[in-house]
Amino acid sequence: MRTLALILSLAAASATFAAAPPDLVNYQGVLRGSNDKPLDGTFDMVFSFHDADTAGNPILVDAHDAANGAAVVVAGGLFSVQLGGGALSDGTGPGTYASLEEVFRDHSAVYLEVQVGAETLSPRTRIVSAAYALNATHAQTAEQLSDSASGFYLDTSPTPQTKSGPLSFSTSVPGIPALGAGHGGGTSSVALARDGEGIQSQGFEFGGFFADLDFTSYAYTAFGGYGIYAKGDITAGYFYDGSVGASGVAILGYSDQGVLGYGNWAGGYFDDTDSSAWVRTGYSTYKVQGSGSVSFVQNHPYEADKVIVYAAPEGDEVAVYTRGTAQLVAGQARVPLGETFALVADPDIGLTAYVTPVDEAVPLAVVDKSTSEIVVRGPAGSRATFDYIVWGLRIGFDEQSIVQPKTIESPIPAMHDHEKVYAEHADLRRFNALERFQSTRPHGKADEALDRSRGRQLRDAIGVYDPARHGTVEHLHGIRKPDLPVEPALASSEATPTTTTARPHGLPEGAVPSETSIAEPASQPAIERPASAPRPGWYHALPSNGPIEAGDVVTLDPDHPGAVKRADRGADAEVVGVAVSAASNDQVEVAAAILEVRVDAGYGAIVPGDLLTSSPTPGAAMRALDVTAGTIVGKALEPLESGIGTIRVLLRRP
Repeated sequence: MRTLALILSLAAASATFAAAPPDLVNYQGVLRGSNDKPLDGTFDMVFSFHDADTAGNPILVDAHDAANGAAVVVAGGLFSVQLGGGALSDGTGPGTYASLEEVFRDHSAVYLEVQVGAETLSPRTRIVSAAYALNATHAQTAEQLSDSASGFYLDTSPTPQTKSGPLSFSTSVPGIPALGAGHGGGTSSVALARDGEGIQSQGFEFGGFFADLDFTSYAYTAFGGYGIYAKGDITAGYFYDGSVGASGVAILGYSDQGVLGYGNWAGGYFDDTDSSAWVRTGYSTYKVQGSGSVSFVQNHPYEADKVIVYAAPEGDEVAVYTRGTAQLVAGQARVPLGETFALVADPDIGLTAYVTPVDEAVPLAVVDKSTSEIVVRGPAGSRATFDYIVWGLRIGFDEQSIVQPKTIESPIPAMHDHEKVYAEHADLRRFNALERFQSTRPHGKADEALDRSRGRQLRDAIGVYDPARHGTVEHLHGIRKPDLPVEPALASSEATPTTTTARPHGLPEGAVPSETSIAEPASQPAIERPASAPRPGWYHALPSNGPIEAGDVVTLDPDHPGAVKRADRGADAEVVGVAVSAASNDQVEVAAAILEVRVDAGYGAIVPGDLLTSSPTPGAAMRALDVTAGTIVGKALEPLESGIGTIRVLLRRP
């Protein structure tokens, strides 16, 4: 026997009002089958009204069936009927009834029983009263409401509706003003389309909360001490500059990375507005480039309130080194260098070797050197031990420019922070380079004034950042900050709540929000997301053909247009990118910069694999007939035989 589930929503009028009860009652429901799936189709339904929740007497019967031309249409499980609008017949209970008005007039408790086809659903549902919605300013009776057009009111139908002016909601608490209100109050308030704002909201716990249906991603706004507190099953935050020509992207809390940034100019840029020190990360051939020093910090091993800060050596080349200790055998030693040194050092230029005898003073000479070994000679028959260090030039960086055109003002950063340290801890000054140099001067000269005129002259020629001379760091570096919006004039009050602790729903009193302490409703069903769901930026789900494993290089499959396969040819012109994960269900996630691009095939039909360049058609690319360096936009992944259209393009990496 088929089992039907019914979820209903209905409202009837109270019989206590001066106006007569209605003859019709709106009734909406959801019809599901035994497998809990929403049903579709046309169904006979009979609605009967009883004077008791079980047994009792039927008062009135309302049939909505095919026999009376009023069968109920169900779409996606949803249906809507007007009770009292079908084929009415008197029930077998006491009295005679021909309308719902009469039923509600004589009975204070009425129970609805629903029959779908031959099946009667249970339990019965009591129909409760709902007050009439009256216009308090213009109407005192239901009849007077008809004087206003239906468009005057917002309703709950799916029909698009428009309201001029702001719309505000609030929970009222005396003395705490609500948004957009000059009186009353509220602990939680929302204003829509108020004074040029899309949405403005405030609450004692948080200003806003947004979540997807399975609660794997959510964001709190204005929560406790956080502007935004967010969690996502892909990333906590994804931001990009959508202006023309911009490429900046910042991803926060992505996989095991706190911050991931990239762009055509640099992956990241950071500026200290006090000292003027700046740093670019992921810029040109530099992983890090900036005006300050590169340092590491280590806890002081014996003084718990201090740390040691060492600066990295810096030179006019990208240097690598290896070192160790060796011994002469019969006056000679062939010393194998660290096995990875030959993998990173230029074998032809830049090698410098130093050797220092240990325990005894013997002459030593480096008679041969390479990135794999050095040959050292000493006195005949000597077995002297020596230390060595070999410096090399990092392979591929031999032509990195040292003197460059200025793109950003880079004076020596101001030493304000260090001056503050010495002002509070004068004893720490003895550890700096100047003081150590003074202490190493020959006996009798340590107390003499050191002539530093040449150093001061060079320092002054470079310049030390001085706000009075250079202005702000933003001005010095030509940084234009984005225009920040003017903070809205939120309603305020002298009354400030002191007993409410800001925290997410379900978070215990005094708890700090964390990945594990945010309460996620257990009643929400788990929704399985497809493995091919696209990730932000450069991950794309593409049709696949054949086995593909994570890390495989993939190319376009000529036998299956639009699909990719594992690369199996050298220097394949149709290479697309790298598989992020193994192919599944004929889909594979590929790391590649792919965008929809406008193209014009009027200059030649475009097939997958064609290189594209700019065309005379404004804003459109075309097939590149001649491959000229610097002119290629990317590679076509889809065909276009003629005309102007949009296709997916694998963008050229800068």
